[in-house]
Amino acid sequence: AGAAASFTVTSTGTPTGYQWQVSTIAAPAFADIAGATSATYTIPATTAAQNGNQYRVIVFSCTPTGITSSAATLTVNTPVSIGTQPAASTVCSGATATFSVAATGTALTYQWQYAATCAGTFTNLAGQTAATLSLTNVTTANAGAYRVIVGGACGPVTSSCVLLTVNVPVTISTQPVDFSICLPVTGTVNGTFTVAAAGTGLTYQWQQSTDGGTNFANITGATAATLTLTNLTATMNGYKYRVVLSGTCTPSLNSAVATLTVNTPVNISAQPQNKRICSGDNATFAVTATGSTITYQWQVSVNGGPYVNVTNAGIYSGATTNTLTLTSVTTLNNGYKYRVVVSGVPCGAVNSAEATLTVNQTPTVELALQSYANITPAIRTGLFPVVSPAVGPYTYAWYKNGNLLNGVGTSPLPVSVDDFGTYTVMATNTVTGCFDVSDAVTLSDLASDALFVYPNPSSGKFEVRYYNRGGAAHTRTLSIYDSKGAQVFKQQYTLTGVYAKMAVNMVGAGAGVYFIDLTDAAGKRIATGKVVIRR
Repeated sequence: AGAAASFTVTSTGTPTGYQWQVSTIAAPAFADIAGATSATYTIPATTAAQNGNQYRVIVFSCTPTGITSSAATLTVNTPVSIGTQPAASTVCSGATATFSVAATGTALTYQWQYAATCAGTFTNLAGQTAATLSLTNVTTANAGAYRVIVGGACGPVTSSCVLLTVNVPVTISTQPVDFSICLPVTGTVNGTFTVAAAGTGLTYQWQQSTDGGTNFANITGATAATLTLTNLTATMNGYKYRVVLSGTCTPSLNSAVATLTVNTPVNISAQPQNKRICSGDNATFAVTATGSTITYQWQVSVNGGPYVNVTNAGIYSGATTNTLTLTSVTTLNNGYKYRVVVSGVPCGAVNSAEATLTVNQTPTVELALQSYANITPAIRTGLFPVVSPAVGPYTYAWYKNGNLLNGVGTSPLPVSVDDFGTYTVMATNTVTGCFDVSDAVTLSDLASDALFVYPNPSSGKFEVRYYNRGGAAHTRTLSIYDSKGAQVFKQQYTLTGVYAKMAVNMVGAGAGVYFIDLTDAAGKRIATGKVVIRR
């Protein structure tokens, strides 16, 4: 368009004149072109509207009519014109980037080109020969400068250069890891959590959970790759931390969760105490301690020797607990010293104070009757304890039929027919407090047909006893006569026991010999005797 176009006809014979004609789209019939009367017709400046016009010429000669040439077509090509230039693009890696050009012209062709920068050297992109360039699954390697050469019948035109920016999504290369410390911590920096990440427009926001990871809350000002914690306390043990990463291509990405472990060093608040026991008894040593992941190991020092670990064997149990138990201790353990090593991983171990075990000898006591185990009112006996070791001093507690005899602490213990029963005695060393209880000894009755009167002679007050097998309740009548046969005393007794006492008071009676008659409830005489009253 705009260039000159010429059509020429060549003929034989003698031409006398020429008339050029044109056929257009608007007027398909051929029409004369004014002034176009030579062998050559020239259009000085073609326009796009003339594209497709046909031209012919009528050549005149000596013949009556002119000769019409064949028609020739005028093709007017349009130069390339870019109406819409490519636009710069910013995408995230993995996305599709698109550049487009809108151009006009005849016989358009396209060739997209790439360079690192607009000032660099462009090279053709193989196969990219359309008006639109689409790059799928782009990476940072695709970032750079792009342009397109638009070709046409009238020559090529190069588009403007545009840039492709490829942003990178956030990725984490190193996750936060668990952190552990022991209190107390010196200095101001107590602990750190760090994340290593990459991505375009990367930002950080650390969060903290105080409920085991159920809920997280932002930590004010914690917007760097490293979270620094200060002034840690034991209450923060188990707190969990994570960082929320954001970027141009990543709205929100949570890191792995890391746990803060604040370990408390071992602190012994209650030390083991010295123990004083008796042989055969059990003993315990206990410690009260606080700290993280506490473990215990009891140790013993024998006769001033080095401390060695105690194991759960023999007299020992609880060797790795806070309470060591010794069972059925003997005097061989007297003077042993004990301590416990309290460990708290990872903060180290602490030795407790030592405690001394004092084991005093437990006495043994054997109980025997001095003479007879079966007695009548005429026989006196006593209970005699034999204690070993003999060195005391000892106190004695007497028990009859399992009941403590209050106010009785002597040894031996005199007994009579009023004391039938089963006896034990507890001998206690008043210095060591160790004691032993004897086996049981039984004092029982000896059957007799005699009537026992005592004291005899008497001053008029005396006792009368008679054997009653089994000791069941019974009624008896005691009658007393003087030497002339006159009855001077008569009394009925309701009695229980084997040798129940019948007390008689004849203080006003004169001196002499008196005869005693004992009858049962039916009046049958069952025994007789006599008593002498002196003045």
